[in-house]
Order: sequence, then C-alpha cells, then structure tokens
Amino acid sequence: MIFGVAWWVYMLIVFIFFSGYMAYRAIRAEKQLEQQHIEREGSVFMERLAHERQLRQEERNTNVSEKEAEEIQAPLPQETKAEMDMEAQSEKEAQRERQMSL
Repeated sequence: MIFGVAWWVYMLIVFIFFSGYMAYRAIRAEKQLEQQHIEREGSVFMERLAHERQLRQEERNTNVSEKEAEEIQAPLPQETKAEMDMEAQSEKEAQRERQMSL
C-alpha cells in the first residue's frame, strides 16, 4: 500500500491514461487517412475536369474550322440550312444535358 491506497488502484489510473492516449493516437491517424483519401479523390476529380476542358476546347476549335469551311462553300438551299440549324440546336441541348449531369 502506497499512501493508504492499494497498488492496483494506481495501475488502474495509469491504464486509464494509457487508454486515452491510444484513443487520441487512433483518432489522429484516422483523420490523417481521411485527409489523404480526400486529396486523392480531389486530384482525380481535377484531372477529369482538365480532360473535359481539353475536350471542349478541341471541340470549339473543330467547330471554328467547320464554320470557316461553311463560309467558303456556296450558299445552301433554305431547307438544308434549316435542317443544319435544327441539328446544331439539338447538339447544343445534348451538350447542356451532359454538362448538367456532371
């Protein structure tokens, strides 16, 4: 007996503090793993955005060259021109829907 208290009581107090320390370490390690996972997912998302941006830029460049080619060609009859306008409109709507789904 030390100071009128059994030795096992001191050991119990030591184990309580040790348990608290181990819980603290586990929580800190879990937060670190979670942060690494978030960073990894964020980099994958950013890569996907960059890829989509590149595809859109290439599509814009293709559209510009197509418009230049149209200007060089002879004028189309009204029916064909209207059909092309309707197709372009439907493509734009499809692009908007794809962007909204992202």
